[in-house]
Amino acid sequence: MFCQTRGGVETTGPAIHCFMLVIVCAMFIFMKLYRALSILTVLLALALLFSSASFGETDKEDKEPACEENEKVKWLAYDEAMKKGDKEDKPILLVFYQDHCRLCEVLDEESFQRADIACYINRKMAASRIHIRKQPELKRKYKVPGSPVVYFLKPSGGPIDYFVGYLKPEKVYSILRYIGERAYEDMSYEEYREGKEG
Repeated sequence: MFCQTRGGVETTGPAIHCFMLVIVCAMFIFMKLYRALSILTVLLALALLFSSASFGETDKEDKEPACEENEKVKWLAYDEAMKKGDKEDKPILLVFYQDHCRLCEVLDEESFQRADIACYINRKMAASRIHIRKQPELKRKYKVPGSPVVYFLKPSGGPIDYFVGYLKPEKVYSILRYIGERAYEDMSYEEYREGKEG
């Protein structure tokens, strides 16, 4: 026993020693608990910090307006699309077309007039339709071989990729996702498509 007694009554000396021993033990336990609690407090603070950051991202995503049932692409003039892409850090979509081009009309009707595609473009990109006969300088600048041509630029204006001719709506949406998700920074469209299909 730590605290000894004589005849059932503790002596003064051993009682003080016993009390001091209890205090030291209590302090030792308290220091261990304090250290454990300090580590736990730091871990909890970090967990809260990361969870609030992810909640912030979710809130940001939730604040995007919902797609409208009959949403249309908000086409901008070329200069406006370039400014918006740079200012809002969004890829730029250029669609080159001309009058009396049946494939241009079908591409527009089947893809760009579809509400889900229009919604994705409006949320993720800056878009411009360019008439190649009315803006021949842009046709020359981007070396457009004919029409229709769907051309994508980085927010800074640098080229990403382009697609010539008619594209089925499913492919248009797939390409838009590839650009909108910034997958072009890590892989080609073919690699992206194979990854999604595989």
